[in-house]
Formats: sequence, C-alpha cells, structure tokens
Amino acid sequence: KKPGYHLKLWWEHLFQSVPRITVEMTPLESQDANPVAPSDSVDIMDQKKPGFIQCYDPSTKQYLGQVKAMNAKDVHELCVKAKEAQKEWCQTSYAQRRQVLRTIQKYLVYHIR
Repeated sequence: KKPGYHLKLWWEHLFQSVPRITVEMTPLESQDANPVAPSDSVDIMDQKKPGFIQCYDPSTKQYLGQVKAMNAKDVHELCVKAKEAQKEWCQTSYAQRRQVLRTIQKYLVYHIR
C-alpha cells in the first residue's frame, strides 16, 4: 500500500459526507434490549416453530433470532434475484459503491451498543 493510505482512509471516514439512514426495529428485534442468557446447549430446530432455524452466537450460545428454513427452490429463487441485482450493481461506479458501503458503515457505527 502507498504511504499515507490509511491516513487517507481515516480522513475520508471523518470528513466525507454520507447519507444517514434510519431503520425501524421489528418487535422481535426490540426485545433484544434484554438479551436471553446464553445456554449450555442449543437446538436449532424448535418443535414449537416448525419451518424456522434458530440462530445462536457460536462463541456465547446466546440466542440471536430465527430464519426461515429454506428448501432448494427457495435458495434458487434468491440466487436468481441476486443475479438480477448484480446486473444493476455492476453498472455503478466505484465511487457509488463506496458511497453505499460508507452509508452502511455509518449506520453500523451509530447504532452499535
């Protein structure tokens, strides 16, 4: 890397204007303010919630939430959507992509606990 590269990135992070976004939390996400205590064992398939996979932090075993259990058709449909999205994304410039990523970065920095 060129000399001053990291300083340039730091300067850009501090002074480049990027949009600020607000994302409303779902009721389930808002319950995370009082996280569930980690457990000794985890079961990713909950009989009370068929069709969903329970997600845990592997390092702490803290419950993170759930995701839909997908079959091959579901995965294929998401891949088709991603391929379509890539057609637009590849038409953007490096500066536009960086702006998107910086906006996401700013959101994460301002909303970290």
